[in-house]
Amino acid sequence: MPISPGVHDGPARRFGFEGGNGEIGFISAISHSFCQECNRLRLTANGMLLPCLLSNREVDIKDPLRRGCLDGELIKAFEKAVGLKPECHPLSLENHEKVHRKMCSVGG
Repeated sequence: MPISPGVHDGPARRFGFEGGNGEIGFISAISHSFCQECNRLRLTANGMLLPCLLSNREVDIKDPLRRGCLDGELIKAFEKAVGLKPECHPLSLENHEKVHRKMCSVGG
């Protein structure tokens, strides 16, 4: 059964079984473009902010944090990452750049 989307759900279409525990979500990145509404950033285990799972763009926040940066510098790093979010993911382009990271390394 479909589950009604919440305000902060992002691109997943969620489903559950009647009377069952849990749910499952599907993100159909190829057949249903959602990039314009994407509200996600990913933080990797090595301290990089990824604005898009399907891009090689990233912003380092580990080094500034290790230097003891002030909140303002960290805010600028997040703003930079948001500014790097693409209008559409590269899989919709004919000659797209290969993504260097494996999805399992970023939790996607």
